[in-house]
Amino acid sequence: MKIVIVLDRKLPVGLLANTAAALALSAAKSLPDAIGPDICDADGTIHPGITKIPIPILGVDREELRKIRMQAIEAGDINYIDFSDVAQRSARYEKYTELLGRTNEADLTYLGLCIYGADSSVNRITGSIPLLR
Repeated sequence: MKIVIVLDRKLPVGLLANTAAALALSAAKSLPDAIGPDICDADGTIHPGITKIPIPILGVDREELRKIRMQAIEAGDINYIDFSDVAQRSARYEKYTELLGRTNEADLTYLGLCIYGADSSVNRITGSIPLLR
């Protein structure tokens, strides 16, 4: 299993962090086994479980996000989650639902994607994308 997050590298740092957090939390819904158990340190303090799967954060130009999303859809064996400008503008999920329902896909601006599935499938689409810098 491989999971990557691909972001619009030109976003301001706050939006990069928010987009990555929203995508990772959304992926956790479909990947409950990706979170490890709670762990005690040597002093007996409990540390809640964190992800067992590394999540590279990759960066591309905004136009490339749409292409990568389409590649994930066309692959058929890859799961994806997208985060758009409509999601970013919506303070409540109800507002996101309302706005997205009135927006054509072609009018969405993607800020980030989370792509996950078999290593080879994810690598086919994201293997040449550089880490976000």
